[in-house]
Amino acid sequence: GARLAIEGGVASIEHGYEMTDEQLERAKAQGIVLVGCDLADVMAQAYRGAIYEKALDRLKRAHRIGVEMAYGSDILMNRAGLTRGQISIDPIETWVKAGIPHADTLRALITNGARLLGIENERGNIRPGMAADIIATHENPLEDIMTLKQVSFVMKDGVVFRHD
Repeated sequence: GARLAIEGGVASIEHGYEMTDEQLERAKAQGIVLVGCDLADVMAQAYRGAIYEKALDRLKRAHRIGVEMAYGSDILMNRAGLTRGQISIDPIETWVKAGIPHADTLRALITNGARLLGIENERGNIRPGMAADIIATHENPLEDIMTLKQVSFVMKDGVVFRHD
């Protein structure tokens, strides 16, 4: 799958759990973005543990090699008491476990995703003329990335939403 996608010149590869170092190197050379759709520990236990270990290993290798990554999530199941937003940020634990610096994780979450989607002139940065899509957290995510799991509010197109 990944080899054919790379040869075909795709913009991104999703999952890529079985990617070899050679394939990751080629993806990097061709500017292909990896959207790993990584699993959180809790989902891996409910789904299939072996996939989690493969995803964690691939995440570490992709970062070491320097493949551009964008954060994506596959929400496989609902979890009682959690919003879809809370479920989708759970895999951030895997990025921490992989040793990825918080700044790189934030780039994957924000700017790399916007660039991959071709909307980097509208979203993905806070500056005049950009869409006012932001979240507020109690702590600085550059210092503690897990603060993204405790969002104070979401602003979408300048309108504030709170989950009270």
